[in-house]
Amino acid sequence: MNKLQAKGNLNIAKGKVEQTVGKVLEDPSREEVGQKDELVGRAQKGAGKIGEKVKKALKPRKNDL
Repeated sequence: MNKLQAKGNLNIAKGKVEQTVGKVLEDPSREEVGQKDELVGRAQKGAGKIGEKVKKALKPRKNDL
């Protein structure tokens, strides 16, 4: 797991908490902020996975040398 994936996981959790707080307090704007945070976190997590795959694909193999 790289830094971007970790940030993504954090934003996903933060967004879910914010959504729950918004539901409990009946505050739709807070729920919306939570949804946005969760979405950003999912995007970060996905970008981190792609970055790892690219890095792995570009890494030279022992047999290639």
